[in-house]
Amino acid sequence: MDWRVLVRRSWAAFARAQGAWPTAPEARDTRVDAAVAAAGYGRDVLARLAARLSAPGAADRDQRLDPLRAHLRQATQTTCGSASLLVARAIVDPVYAMWLLEGYDARADRATAGPAQVRFAAAESQVKARTNAVLGPAGWQLPWPAALGTPPWGAAAEMTRVAGPLGPGYAARAFDPDSAVQRAAAYRAVVRAVAAGWPAPVYVGDGASPRHVVLAVVADEHALQVYEPSAGAVVTVRRADLVAGGLVLAGWTTPWAVVVPA
Repeated sequence: MDWRVLVRRSWAAFARAQGAWPTAPEARDTRVDAAVAAAGYGRDVLARLAARLSAPGAADRDQRLDPLRAHLRQATQTTCGSASLLVARAIVDPVYAMWLLEGYDARADRATAGPAQVRFAAAESQVKARTNAVLGPAGWQLPWPAALGTPPWGAAAEMTRVAGPLGPGYAARAFDPDSAVQRAAAYRAVVRAVAAGWPAPVYVGDGASPRHVVLAVVADEHALQVYEPSAGAVVTVRRADLVAGGLVLAGWTTPWAVVVPA
């Protein structure tokens, strides 16, 4: 038997054993003050961030805190997952977004010079170390070679960390890439997550295995808008292409897994 067929069959069996898909998570409060509190910061941090955002002549607050505007790209060939997780954190955590995009750390009231892409690249290696280590963001986990990218379980643990103490726990959900029914279930789970304000990593690849990670940031019944880290851009993935076939995303054609609130 061809090894690729064996991988797909084993993956499909694992997917069937996972049970029911999770229901919609509680909606995230996207107001800056609520997001700062949910991330675990105190009022002093919020005050410093608010002062920075309201400085005379400053640009629109939402634009300044939007990591998607910066066209941040993965720094290496194996950090697509790390890049997606960093953008997810910047979407959920405005204090982190301000540091990443403008170099101002409201936690320490300190500014760092240099472009956002430099900070992004440095942070990628830190995220990669957490997601692939024996002791990960949520405790003990199966270690994973850095050369093979970010494992789904490491991404789920990091997304739980990103969601903060009041947010949902995330889980990696594999699905049979040959089953339109399971692909549709995965699509619905991503829509539920994103509609509630929680970004969702999506694993895609070739016919043999998952190879690339993107981040769903906007979703409806027709399409996903995903951050594509190799391009540093937001691209559209149609539901029909993901569910029925025809997906082409950064050169990859097969969806394999999603990471969504459990």
